[in-house]
Amino acid sequence: MAAPPCVTIALRDAGLDAVLDEFRRQVPGVTFELEKNAWTAACRVRELILRDEPWRSALEALADAASAEIDEVSATQLRLVRTPRLCLVASKAPIQTVARLMSCGFVRVDADPAVMGTLSLSMNDVPWKAAVQSIVDALGACHVEFEANAAHILPGGTPAPVPVARGRRHSRERENTTVTFNVREASVAVLVAEFRRQVPCMNFVLDDSGWAADFLVPEFAVAGQPWRRALRAFAEKTGAAVDELSSTLLRVSRPGRVTFGFKTAPVAEVVKLLARLSRINFVMSPDVDGTVTIAIKDMPWPEALDCILKAAGRFMAIHRRDGIVRIVAGELPPPPVIEVAEMVEDLVRENPSQESGKTVEALIAGLGSDEIAERDAAMTKLCAKGACVARIVGEAWKKADGMELKSLLERVIRRLWGEP
Repeated sequence: MAAPPCVTIALRDAGLDAVLDEFRRQVPGVTFELEKNAWTAACRVRELILRDEPWRSALEALADAASAEIDEVSATQLRLVRTPRLCLVASKAPIQTVARLMSCGFVRVDADPAVMGTLSLSMNDVPWKAAVQSIVDALGACHVEFEANAAHILPGGTPAPVPVARGRRHSRERENTTVTFNVREASVAVLVAEFRRQVPCMNFVLDDSGWAADFLVPEFAVAGQPWRRALRAFAEKTGAAVDELSSTLLRVSRPGRVTFGFKTAPVAEVVKLLARLSRINFVMSPDVDGTVTIAIKDMPWPEALDCILKAAGRFMAIHRRDGIVRIVAGELPPPPVIEVAEMVEDLVRENPSQESGKTVEALIAGLGSDEIAERDAAMTKLCAKGACVARIVGEAWKKADGMELKSLLERVIRRLWGEP
């Protein structure tokens, strides 16, 4: 199967029609349309800089930048639109009540009487179709049928899938790219532009709304570092979050930080406060319940939400591309093993020695593999290296999150220490 066409765009302060003209020019065989109204006429894209990005993920990046939605008329006809948006807050409300509240002069939402369940949610300026779909996903055992300006929530359907963490499958050339920075008093935009220049195999989109207009990084210096490690150092210094939108597209933003404390409070009320403080949109499934005692101080809201859900029980937050957070019972899959390899690699670089440098190469090569035999072979090699690796892997184990991941590292530790 042929690879999808890629686009290269470098535009600032451009109208939507001008940006779509680039898609029309570079993606033959696909029709790109723009809904004509007062909003699309006035909308300007502050910045869209992409190099050889698959056109569909590039179009999604444009929609994000313009606060628009993509209406897929057909496989070869796409329209950029801005649909009616909803503002709604509810606490343990029956689905029929939620559906009535969502209905307004622009859209109509109804729920079949056979669809049962109560929801807590907070949504502000959310595209109405995304809002309805997130509610259906949170309820489970139902589905939605959309018409032009109506939605019908009906019984039956499979639960929305939980995202599966996967190891990265990037090219060796891409992962081996190194960067060098030595800047002082630089803005986030300047640093991201420098990442674009030094890492031409990746695209970076910047949402700088989370930083003050006069925010400057006092100093950022790295020399010949792998670009992903340098990007993590940049994120720690600036409070940034990096989201991987595709294998070649990263979004850099700064989540709001929160401070609060609760003692034996209903988890739904704690999440509602978090939503008000950080202006997030969420929907909570009916089986999320219980109380929580927690104190949060100056923490990014995604981390605060994870802390709340872990303290409350076996609950998880699923972040949708449209910005709505779905909170459901269960646990997210553990991160891919390659992330443990990167974690251990960082620890080794912080505690350099010739022996640990050699052993970590085997860890990265073996534990990053999808083949169980290769992972076991890597463990055997590591176990021959002695206590140095035991200490390093032990530190990584303390930071690891996910029982499967901890189980794997625990096997390494036991064999290093000579235990059965």
